[in-house]
Amino acid sequence: GNALDGSYATLWGYASSLPGSSSIEGEKNPREEKWRDARGADDLLDLTLNYEHLLEIVRLRGPLPTAMIQKALYRAAYLEADGALRFRPVIRRISLQALVRRRTKLPAKDTEVAADFLARLLAVDPADRPTASAALAHPWLQIVRTPSAGPRRAAKEPK
Repeated sequence: GNALDGSYATLWGYASSLPGSSSIEGEKNPREEKWRDARGADDLLDLTLNYEHLLEIVRLRGPLPTAMIQKALYRAAYLEADGALRFRPVIRRISLQALVRRRTKLPAKDTEVAADFLARLLAVDPADRPTASAALAHPWLQIVRTPSAGPRRAAKEPK
C-alpha cells in the first residue's frame, strides 16, 4: 500500500491507535477525525512521513503514474490539482544502478543486474511489478553469496 490509497501504515500510526494513546481515553474528537479522514494520516507526523515516502518514490522511480493519481483517495493531502507533489519540491533523481553502485560492494558487472531486479520490484504501479515466480526467475537471484567466495554465479543444473 501507499499514502495515496490509504493503506500505507507506519509504526507511529499504529502506536497512536493503541489504548491510552489519546489524551482522554475513549473520547473522540470530531475535528481530529475529520482531519484524519481527509488526509489518510493519523497526525501531522504521519502525514509528513507519508509525504517523504512519496518524495523518495519519485526520486528513485520517477513521476507517479497519472492513472494512480486519478484514483488516489488522499491525493488532495499530497498532490496539487494538476497531479504535481504538494509544495512543488525540486527532486534530484537518482538511478537505482548508481545507488546500488554507491551503497554496495558488488562487482561492476553485477550492479546493472541488481538494479534491474530492484527496479522491477519497486515499480510504482503494483500492476507493473513481477509475480513472485517471475521475481524468483530473475538473473540477479542466480548470483549466490557464499561467506568465503563472495558473490558468484550459481551452477547450472546438469541436463
